[in-house]
Amino acid sequence: MKLVLIYHVYKNTTHLEASLASIFNQTNKKFKLILVNDGASKQVNNILKKFEFDKLNDFTYHSFNQNLGHSASFNVSLASTDGDYVYYTGSNAILNKDFVKIIHQAVKTHPKTDIISFAGNQKNDGKISAFKNITPELQAIMTHSMKKKVFSITLLKNNNIRLNEDKYFPLVFIYEAMAKARKWVFIDKQLVSFESNRTYTYNLYDIFEMNDYLINKYQKTMFWKQNKDLIELWMIMFVIQVFIPRIFVSYKSNIARKAALIKAKS
Repeated sequence: MKLVLIYHVYKNTTHLEASLASIFNQTNKKFKLILVNDGASKQVNNILKKFEFDKLNDFTYHSFNQNLGHSASFNVSLASTDGDYVYYTGSNAILNKDFVKIIHQAVKTHPKTDIISFAGNQKNDGKISAFKNITPELQAIMTHSMKKKVFSITLLKNNNIRLNEDKYFPLVFIYEAMAKARKWVFIDKQLVSFESNRTYTYNLYDIFEMNDYLINKYQKTMFWKQNKDLIELWMIMFVIQVFIPRIFVSYKSNIARKAALIKAKS
């Protein structure tokens, strides 16, 4: 089994070194790394020079002269690679040292899996469960983030599933993969931790626009009609799990900034 890691860099440097180190320190080295330099800053390039990418078993480098964004970075990399499974990640992700090992184990235990999803809670027990249909249980544990999922490359390529390059709509990508998938695996373990010190700008309009696009494009399809209640609940949970936490992060940042200003004036 060949696992492909598509790694995107642009201008975020805060956790980049630790993130790359988590890839180099994998206990299982059987993976391909595609590094996408998406018009990266000088600071990012200086950090990249610290790592000996040529010593990895399988390494490919893509470099763009200007920033093309996540969608183009993923689509170009996916189109140009072979392999069995793909995981899209970047500079704020710290991989569990056994990430590759556990994905290999999941595929070995449940061959021909289309989507592998994993938990965000480090207290979970690591149980691996397989599903062949969209069920309330599967819907409840399937996270909304692309960065908590590994996808079958065959599934994506055979069904021409790509990220929208006009606007980043990850929920649409996940839905299209779910609609074509015949087997899902869920790993009840936190395989990746995400570090961030930025204030989010992802607004409610973006989320509603993405949901509206999804509804208009797919509500008349058989898969949607058969799973209507679960899909609509999934979309509502996306708003709750993505937008509200980001609002809270922004709120805490604003409170801290105001407190610092008050202290500076006193």
